[in-house]
Amino acid sequence: MKKEEIELKDLTKDEMTLVQGGWVGWLISGVVALYAASDRIESYFEELGEEIGKTIKGN
Repeated sequence: MKKEEIELKDLTKDEMTLVQGGWVGWLISGVVALYAASDRIESYFEELGEEIGKTIKGN
């Protein structure tokens, strides 16, 4: 392990809360981004499904 790396056991309780808060914030923002993009993703897959359907029927 490099000297620059900090082990979690060396962190104080307050620092640990900040680390966990950072992960929670990252997780929440990821979920919000997915939810916001879900409509666009859904319409993309609908269009993709229609294209695949046309291709299959065309053969």
